[in-house]
Amino acid sequence: MQYIQPFDQPSNPTAAYVDLNAPTGTDGSIPPAAFFNVIQAEILNVITGAGLTPNGALRNQLLQAILALIPPSSAPSQISQVHYGVLSGTNMLTTTLSPAITSIQDGLFMQLTPAAANTGAATIVLNGLTAMNFVQIDGSALPPGALQAGQPVLAMTLSGQLLLVSAARTSNIQSFTGSGTYTPTPGARKAIVTLTGGGGAGSVHVSCGAGGAAGETKRFTISLSGVSSVPVIIGSGGAGVLTTNGSSSIGGNGGDSSFGAYATAKGGQGAQGYDKGGNGGTGGAMSAAGLSIPGGDGNTCYSGPNNGSGNGGASFWGGGGAGADAQTSTGVGYDGKAYGSGGGGGDSGAISSGSPKGGNGAPGVCEILEL
Repeated sequence: MQYIQPFDQPSNPTAAYVDLNAPTGTDGSIPPAAFFNVIQAEILNVITGAGLTPNGALRNQLLQAILALIPPSSAPSQISQVHYGVLSGTNMLTTTLSPAITSIQDGLFMQLTPAAANTGAATIVLNGLTAMNFVQIDGSALPPGALQAGQPVLAMTLSGQLLLVSAARTSNIQSFTGSGTYTPTPGARKAIVTLTGGGGAGSVHVSCGAGGAAGETKRFTISLSGVSSVPVIIGSGGAGVLTTNGSSSIGGNGGDSSFGAYATAKGGQGAQGYDKGGNGGTGGAMSAAGLSIPGGDGNTCYSGPNNGSGNGGASFWGGGGAGADAQTSTGVGYDGKAYGSGGGGGDSGAISSGSPKGGNGAPGVCEILEL
């Protein structure tokens, strides 16, 4: 169909139709016969093309024809919706999605809630259709624990596979206050490790003793991909030595802590005398990227009218043990309080009773935050 100009405008194919305007002497446009014939022909072609018979008594046949040729959509397509389902099984998974799907095509988005954690590579059957591999976004097989019970994930179909778009996230803490073996929680992908060596013990002196030093702390992140276990060694706290009145002793060193080959946190040095607190642990090896935090040095003896033994050095986790007060105590320094802290100094001077002894250093620790 093309535009049909007024009969009285044969040389202007785009001339507009105008109404009669008697006051201005403007004639109205004259529609040619083709104008009516073409319009009727176009409308009749739509009506008959829809399989209808033209009927002069009806005034809605054009509408009926349009609805018959282009029916209104009764429901959105399965591609335009997000589908939901609960997974059954562990590695051979099945689910019935809602809204339902009738075929597998690229771009189907779905939220799936696992009933159990997967233990390895997985396949899935959606609404009884053909089984497909359920894989990571890069096409590789799902690792154990990528699906966690009760933790919804987002997935999308592409090239005959179901891609895990948003995986379950595990957050867990494992702590070691003694040596053992770390086994990653299924689904954890990386870990932030905080490792502290043991604290040194306080010394004893006839005037007043010094405090033991705190152990070093290593803080680093590792990938858990391919990691099945890691040996964990926790350094013990240095031992204070029991003496007699008027005798002296130096404090025992704290033990080193280690997390496999990833890092070693050095233990704190025991106090070496009344005027020399232990040196804070430092210098341990670390292959992973992270921070090395030296342990705090032990405090020396306070010599004066009221002599006081030095406190133990503070670790990453907190303060050390307090030193003995020669005027009022039995001469025994206090043990380190926080993990990896140093023990307080002892005093073998003018005490009323007991056996003087430097405080023990606190053992180290390893905390693993899994993500």
